[in-house]
Amino acid sequence: MERQQWDRETPLVIFDTEKYFMDEADLNDYCNEHQIKPSELQLVTVELTVSHALQNRPPPLTSINGMCRWCETEPATHAAFCSRECGEDYERDRQKYGL
Repeated sequence: MERQQWDRETPLVIFDTEKYFMDEADLNDYCNEHQIKPSELQLVTVELTVSHALQNRPPPLTSINGMCRWCETEPATHAAFCSRECGEDYERDRQKYGL
């Protein structure tokens, strides 16, 4: 990851955590509380974090053969399911069985 100067306006986050700093005061308070220097933290801008997450998100679910992935009897044009209900049933099963 390329190093860049912080503009002191863009929020920061400690890499691979959910500890966010909205401004320099937040960062200084955290560092004082933990007796560390900002340079000792692996900080990234929130913009970069969001961009990285968007790039690594799974592709949208689509129909394999033009039919609904759940009921398999109705056409699913431009989507994976023929209706919201089929999508909800599919998601419920996916979570229940860890698919």
